[in-house]
Amino acid sequence: MGCARILTFSTLLAMCWSCGGRSGALPRTSDGAGPPADSTASRPDGAMAPDHQLGPDLLPTRVEGLIYQTELRDQKSGAQQGAAYVFFTPEPMPFFKPDRALGGGCNLYPDEEVGDAQFSAGKVTFSGGPYSFSLSPEKPLKKNSWLYPGILFDDLFGQNTMVTVSAAGDDLAGFNGKVKGVGDLKVSFPPGNFIKRSSSFTLTFPKTDGVVWVTLQGIVSGVAAGNIRCSFSGSTGQVKVPAAALKGLSTGAVQVIVGAGLASETKVKPNSRLTVHLINSNIVRQTFYLQ
Repeated sequence: MGCARILTFSTLLAMCWSCGGRSGALPRTSDGAGPPADSTASRPDGAMAPDHQLGPDLLPTRVEGLIYQTELRDQKSGAQQGAAYVFFTPEPMPFFKPDRALGGGCNLYPDEEVGDAQFSAGKVTFSGGPYSFSLSPEKPLKKNSWLYPGILFDDLFGQNTMVTVSAAGDDLAGFNGKVKGVGDLKVSFPPGNFIKRSSSFTLTFPKTDGVVWVTLQGIVSGVAAGNIRCSFSGSTGQVKVPAAALKGLSTGAVQVIVGAGLASETKVKPNSRLTVHLINSNIVRQTFYLQ
């Protein structure tokens, strides 16, 4: 069945690297219908605690939301993992604010992409993909703070599928939005098992109208570390990842996980204080030794 837990994009990349030898995805529920319909850890009905409601004076001036579905697969083993997660934090969310620009469309982002403070928009429901399911906030880790569990399973969307995301509302206003699903991108990675840290490298794929993300994570002492994300147009059928991006990895990294795939985004603004990013991505990855 689906697995509910707190996770972010970078930790998911690390998890999927560590389990890359496993083919397929997490098992489905016993009836084969996919993940639990509602992944609520503390209250099955998704209701908030009576004393949790935050008045306008306790909310920051602006809040940013990230509702993210991603599918990841390993180029060599064929292992695949999907995940969905929800975050609401004070603007700007670290996921969208790089620590450093590396050039060539690449940025170094914080390992912790979403920050500490979390707010609730009530139960968030996903529909239109292979499964319909909901994520509801867990009880706070500290006062006035809530976290949504992430959920792990296999297929979340198909190419050009319109996924509808609806939030019931709580601290934050409820909202509805749609985001397009993206299909597998057939990526040709550099030949061999090595990439030179001091050189750029090229990835090729069939031309596409979509946005292509490239992700880089170093491996230090067997642990994935670093969070580099690049964004390119897919219209040329190839992208050149600059050497500066590789130099952004930890100097102790001996390997690098290179990911590439399509991403789509829709922004929803329920009011002047809240901006929500609905994002789907489909990333294929391969691990190389650094020279």
